[in-house]
Amino acid sequence: MSIKHWLLITLCSFLLFSCENSEEKILRENFDKYRSAEIAIEGNKKSTGAILQYIQQEKYYNEKYTSDLKSLIESRFEKQLEEFEEEELGVIKGYKNMFSWLLSSKQEWEDEQILLANKYFNNIEIYQELHGLYLAYIDDIQKLRMQFKEQQFTNIETRKEINLPKENVGVNLSEHTKNNIIIEMGTEALQWFLGFVIIQIVLLFVDKIVGPWGCLIDIIVFVLVIIVSSIITYYNDNKLLNEIEEQHVKKEIIIDYDKILNDLNKNTTSFYENP
Repeated sequence: MSIKHWLLITLCSFLLFSCENSEEKILRENFDKYRSAEIAIEGNKKSTGAILQYIQQEKYYNEKYTSDLKSLIESRFEKQLEEFEEEELGVIKGYKNMFSWLLSSKQEWEDEQILLANKYFNNIEIYQELHGLYLAYIDDIQKLRMQFKEQQFTNIETRKEINLPKENVGVNLSEHTKNNIIIEMGTEALQWFLGFVIIQIVLLFVDKIVGPWGCLIDIIVFVLVIIVSSIITYYNDNKLLNEIEEQHVKKEIIIDYDKILNDLNKNTTSFYENP
């Protein structure tokens, strides 16, 4: 046999061996992929008890979301009123309003009242809170479902559109500010009056007021004026808050919270029982 024949046989053997190795490599790779997928599927399988725990946990999130939603909507005006009281009433704001009322034109003062009403009594903030509440709920559900299956999910129950009635509440600080000015002037007059009265009473028992008697009278007058001023100011502030609250029309908001919860629970059960 010639050298050419040997070379030809050797080349054919090499090619045949290479083809066999390539085919084996492909088959092994396919098998490994299949096995990996099979292992992943087996790893994702959960027992009935584990699935029930996931369902219970997600239903807890559903109930919490529905409860927070109801609380947020039903307490919205009370929160707005509290915020207005904290930021716009009180001693410092009272002095600011007095100077503003004295120095501003009628139009400037009225514009300021309109801005206050729009700032505190609107539905923009409540809609933002509703959106934030829903995003926090979705985040909890996504995390829980990713523990069950390592993938993102978009088949979560969508948020129901909620239309809140528009608030037609006006803020009129004019009378409130005038009363504060009267209170301020009245407390000054009261301070002088009480001082005079107490001095006359003390003079009935002593010949003259010197030393500790003068300091004692000043302290008594100061405390009495503070108490009277605080009581009248508190009454004046509450009078304004009551006037604002009377403008709030308690329109019935028809929201079926039970239906919202049932829809969420149905979505939960469908996800875990039909993975």
